[in-house]
Amino acid sequence: MARLRHVAGEGKANDIISHAQYVVWNTHLTVGLRKIDYGIDSYISFLVDKVAEVTKTIYDLGARKIGISGLPALG
Repeated sequence: MARLRHVAGEGKANDIISHAQYVVWNTHLTVGLRKIDYGIDSYISFLVDKVAEVTKTIYDLGARKIGISGLPALG
């Protein structure tokens, strides 16, 4: 973000960030391995918490168009 703000300027960078489309992709290879450590309910809570954490972080940075993909069926 700092590089974009440096190149485009503060106002244009904020405009680019807020109009961009973001995709949060969950990879089953990394997160799926944790199924062993959790029961079904706690694993679903774990996944939802992680996606919410990432979504909040990029929202706080200015992202507004956010898609979530790659989650397994949660019930």
